[in-house]
Amino acid sequence: MDRLAPSSEDPLIFPGDYVDRGPDMCGTIDRCLTLQARYTCTLLRGNHEAYKIGYLDGKAPLEWFANGGMAAIRSYRLG
Repeated sequence: MDRLAPSSEDPLIFPGDYVDRGPDMCGTIDRCLTLQARYTCTLLRGNHEAYKIGYLDGKAPLEWFANGGMAAIRSYRLG
């Protein structure tokens, strides 16, 4: 973000897969929320967000765990 140096008027668009990708999902989500408070952000839903929604809705719960769900849970527990 420092290298981009966007103004508060610049729209920011982020591709999905914020959840279950990388070691600090909690920090990633917090960063997205912080950016949304400062800029006009569009946060696109990726397939991993769809997996998590499926898990929360009780549809295909194992799909989320097979794609990083436990790492996401650990990130929130430790973060």
